[in-house]
Amino acid sequence: MRSGFILPTLAATVPSLGGIALAGTPLANLKRGVENTYILTPKDAVALDDFKSTLVSRLTNPSSAAIYDLSISNALVVKLNPADLALVRVSIDAEDIEYDEIISLSEPQEFLESQASAMPLGKRESCPEPSFVEGGGKGVTIYNIGTGVKTDHECFGGRAKWGRVFGDYNMMDDSGHGTHSAGIAIGNYYGVARGANVVAIKGKLTESSYYFGSMINALSGIDYACAEFKKQDFPPSIIYLPMNGGGSKAWNSTINNCAKMGMHFVVSAGNGDSDAKVYTPAQIPMVNTIGAINSTCYKAPYSNFGSIIDAHALGVDIASAGIGPGSNATKVASGTSLAASYVTGILAVVLEKYGKMSPGDLTAAMKANAYKGALDFPENTTTDVAKLW
Repeated sequence: MRSGFILPTLAATVPSLGGIALAGTPLANLKRGVENTYILTPKDAVALDDFKSTLVSRLTNPSSAAIYDLSISNALVVKLNPADLALVRVSIDAEDIEYDEIISLSEPQEFLESQASAMPLGKRESCPEPSFVEGGGKGVTIYNIGTGVKTDHECFGGRAKWGRVFGDYNMMDDSGHGTHSAGIAIGNYYGVARGANVVAIKGKLTESSYYFGSMINALSGIDYACAEFKKQDFPPSIIYLPMNGGGSKAWNSTINNCAKMGMHFVVSAGNGDSDAKVYTPAQIPMVNTIGAINSTCYKAPYSNFGSIIDAHALGVDIASAGIGPGSNATKVASGTSLAASYVTGILAVVLEKYGKMSPGDLTAAMKANAYKGALDFPENTTTDVAKLW
């Protein structure tokens, strides 16, 4: 988490219908990737229910519909065919209309088995030594938003369950990413917070790749997690986001509004060996953005960097839960998403040990107690390595 507020520049475009330029609410100039899917935000004075009723009453095509209410950010997810999009832009009192976009998971960097140590946390040389707490994080909920979780894996001991699936997907982790990351955070044998709970929220997969998906599905997952958080009277909770895309007002408003309620966020910095400041949600000040190091505290070759990084954690050759065969499979992988999983587990232990904290206070405590020894990052990148305290 960083002070200040960063809002990406969203240039307006004016599409045309039948060659005629259309006036009305401008469209955010995001990278398009999900056809005919948009986020509509009403102006401040317009209630979301009234806005939705007006919108639905003016749709003319059966393929157009309101899909989800994003109550945390006071916005609607809608499907609009081109004619209805043109109509909505000139007839609905909207503050913003944003395209959906394809976002990328921080895809694990796979290594050959002979190259990986395949050692669980607490049994490998490190700086500082990765550690865990038996029963640590009890009463803390981690919302794992991504590919889903194999909840019957033995390492979870009944502490993992399904929340929601957004999009036309099954209630399974087909890629193994979510299961592996959840194991690092809470799993017996592999994980840090071995008393915490995980709720799986799936919305990442597309037909073409396990590691790309819809921004809107991810935002819907955050909205669901925040609604559950509120419904349960704000227990200590963390949202884990191993993904990044382009800038968006919807990302900013959803995360900021949820964090103001007391929700903590941990985000992977990304695996592009580039400055993380151009990626969202990594660049949002209210999140903890995590880079990856190896077991000797050197920068992982793929880890993103820059002034927005809050801390680093081990993200190379990490053994954790796999999706099969059987209920006790192990997988070894690397990536900033795995470093972020480790930090998620640390924060869960701390929340259980010290009690509720604001997102800002928890980030400050993480940094104050960090090992100041990450190596080979650019000068504008923190040297903080997150550790238990």
